[in-house]
Amino acid sequence: MEEAAHEASLSPNGVPWLYALFYMLFIFFLFVMFSPVLLEIDQHVKKFLLKCRFTLHNIVHKDKENDDLKTDHLGRP
Repeated sequence: MEEAAHEASLSPNGVPWLYALFYMLFIFFLFVMFSPVLLEIDQHVKKFLLKCRFTLHNIVHKDKENDDLKTDHLGRP
């Protein structure tokens, strides 16, 4: 009897499919474990950006209120 051909294995082209499957499951596990932390970081970043935006908005409006020059709708004197 002949033995099974060497090409008929669970890892064609030298790719260990079982290891690749475990690797994908491990990456998914890490994503699930760290997703609450990533969401919290995202919320903090959004809060910070909104605070910066409103601060800049208030500064611009204060400058417009203190401007003594009369300007037209295009901002020209």
